[in-house]
Amino acid sequence: FLLLFDYFKVPASAQERVLKWGIFGAVVLRGLFIGLGAVALANFKPILLVFAGILLWSSGKLLLAGEEEEEDLSENSIVKLSSSMLDTTKEYDGDKFFTQVQEEGGSFVKKATPLLLVLTCIELSDIVFAVDS
Repeated sequence: FLLLFDYFKVPASAQERVLKWGIFGAVVLRGLFIGLGAVALANFKPILLVFAGILLWSSGKLLLAGEEEEEDLSENSIVKLSSSMLDTTKEYDGDKFFTQVQEEGGSFVKKATPLLLVLTCIELSDIVFAVDS
């Protein structure tokens, strides 16, 4: 999350709110995935092979990875997916996830701030880690 805060230049005053919602989301997602995994194991024993395959694939990827370079987050698939899903403004509006923006015709439209984009990236990363673990 520190990389995301740095990449999106999240103001220090808004970081606590994103972290609070991120932790809440992580707890909910982990509970959901643990519950789904338990139901899958109880009802379908060969799912262990799928879980073992995921574990072997991620282990092999980690072992075969070369020297770690600093990743350009603009090329990160989670950041790209989040950016394509949300219509965001360029500016932050305090610690708000949504703000009102005036369009050319004079009407106001509710848009997401970059803070919601950061939270979405954090939650999608939580999903990836929950599936992996």
